[in-house]
Amino acid sequence: MTYRGALAQFGGIASARTYAGVAPPSFALWSQARVIDELRRIHFRGRVRITSDALRVAGHQGLISAIYLLLGSVPRARRLAGIPDPGYRPPYAIQRWDEDRVLSEIRARHRRKQALASTKVPLTLRAAADRYCGGWQAAIEMAGFDYESIRLHRRAWTRQELIALVRDAVQSRAGRTGVPLSTLLVSSHRAIQRLFGGLRGALLAAGIDPVSVQQRVPSEWSSNNALIDALRAYVARTPPPTSGQLFRSRLGRQAVFRFGSREAVVRKIGVGRWSPRLARPVPSADEVVRWLQERHRSGRHMSCDAANRDMPRLVYACYKRFGSWRAAMEAAGFAELIGGGPRWTSPEQVVKALQERHRQGRPVALKRTARERPRLVRAACAQFGTWQAALDAAGLGQAYVPRSLLSAQEVVRGLRARHQRGKPMTAVATQREEGKLVYAACKHFGTWKAAMRAAGLGTEVNALYRASVPSRKDLVGMLRARHRRGRDMGFVATRRDDGRLVRAVYKRFGTWRAAMKAAGLGALVRR
Repeated sequence: MTYRGALAQFGGIASARTYAGVAPPSFALWSQARVIDELRRIHFRGRVRITSDALRVAGHQGLISAIYLLLGSVPRARRLAGIPDPGYRPPYAIQRWDEDRVLSEIRARHRRKQALASTKVPLTLRAAADRYCGGWQAAIEMAGFDYESIRLHRRAWTRQELIALVRDAVQSRAGRTGVPLSTLLVSSHRAIQRLFGGLRGALLAAGIDPVSVQQRVPSEWSSNNALIDALRAYVARTPPPTSGQLFRSRLGRQAVFRFGSREAVVRKIGVGRWSPRLARPVPSADEVVRWLQERHRSGRHMSCDAANRDMPRLVYACYKRFGSWRAAMEAAGFAELIGGGPRWTSPEQVVKALQERHRQGRPVALKRTARERPRLVRAACAQFGTWQAALDAAGLGQAYVPRSLLSAQEVVRGLRARHQRGKPMTAVATQREEGKLVYAACKHFGTWKAAMRAAGLGTEVNALYRASVPSRKDLVGMLRARHRRGRDMGFVATRRDDGRLVRAVYKRFGTWRAAMKAAGLGALVRR
């Protein structure tokens, strides 16, 4: 039986297999080793170029999908398989299309017994049909063929077709026992659900009593007591099941259906016998407060959106334990970092707030206060003009001590000590942990790299930071060496293999052609 016959008689190949009692085909799983072996086998035969388009035209679509899934790209698969780059092959002739040629090509494919579905024909033929015939369906009909007969996917079901299909399924099931009616109608299940609301509605529309044809599997737990005993035996296992494990099982679904809700099921089991075990319990209120304080100490943004991007589980815990993000921030002592806090509208209120902060032992330095209480800093500057004037008015003029600058020797000792501790030595990582060290290093030595070299860490600098752009002479030598190794000297192939080389060429020579000419390889540049 052909695929079209299965489509016309049963609505799909799956339904035809079920009716015939044939198991669906098993597909072998791809692996990297199997992909490489298959590529080598195809290359050894010498009939197909190892490119994406050539493999697709040869019918190796599954191999191409496995290559992109497991190896990333066809060029990388070629390198792993030891297959040389096939290079660029220009087209020998430009195809010219018109309406007559499109129709003759469709008829020729039909004579060769090739598929005429739009997804099975070459892209050039389908594009030409769209341009000269107004679409693939119009081209098929102009060629004298029925479009419905060549389609691989049937059109949408109608109510009359579904009613006839249901009646045929009921009649065919009459001589077969043990086969559910839904299995015979699996290919049209979605259409039945959409047009009739389910199999029961389709049977009523066909004039068939659902009770007479539908089989109902008897429940294993005939009474509520038997169901409760089964639930208690299920949760008595070691380790006890989680809430999701219980209610995803058939036993749990039956219990929810019979008792109404999950809470009712838990009450039937008995709270003393089992309490739902969560795979990841919600953090407690103390854990939420500690997390907020740790986030603030690390200098992270304290808005709800920023925290939700980083740790959505703990933001959920904030709402679970405190009711709102604002309440959690207030419990952690960061009410100033969200809107709606106290306002200081007079100089006396600002002075009182500064003195209270000093009595609590909190630093009154401008940078630290701006990070912890930005609205207080804005109010102080608005009332007194500058932060220092506000400190003088509060009697705290001597409390503000500017940060002392480390000496050059201290910078060198700090860099060496940081390297001995195994800390990351990049400027960005050091700035997050020891901002004073980075500031003093740039102040005394000009750059972070210069400070690293002064501390005897030149090797670390070379390992952390990329080398400078090669000179023109070095680039010429690199191009000639690549040519001696027999590699493809095209721009696209070189960029795929060594992107840094291509960027350096454009930096030094301006164009790829100029660099190739300087290396004496101008004849290899395609025009």
